[in-house]
Amino acid sequence: MNIETLKAIGWFLLGVGVLLIGVIGILFYIKTTSYEYPSDPFYAFCEGGYIKIKAYKDLHNVKILLKNQTICEWNLIRKGISKVCDVTKYYKNNITIFLVKANEGEDIVKCFKEIVYLK
Repeated sequence: MNIETLKAIGWFLLGVGVLLIGVIGILFYIKTTSYEYPSDPFYAFCEGGYIKIKAYKDLHNVKILLKNQTICEWNLIRKGISKVCDVTKYYKNNITIFLVKANEGEDIVKCFKEIVYLK
């Protein structure tokens, strides 16, 4: 083997190594940036006197209940859509517990009355 053949093999191996590093980098980027929806059909939480519902699947017959009284109701919430319900007038004392119910499942949401201290 002469020196030119060894140089050609070296450049070839260097190219394969760079290509392999590039493929691994692209796969890592795809893996870290892709988003999988949670297995729950929705996520509901209370913030600032509003109950927010984020649908991870299509939801049917969605209701927000307080002691069997319907506060807000939607026939359909499509996957990826968020809905908001104002519950400030239903607050009792410092904490109020609401039930978010859909055909696909239900969840309990706790709302706290925000106390503002002025100096």
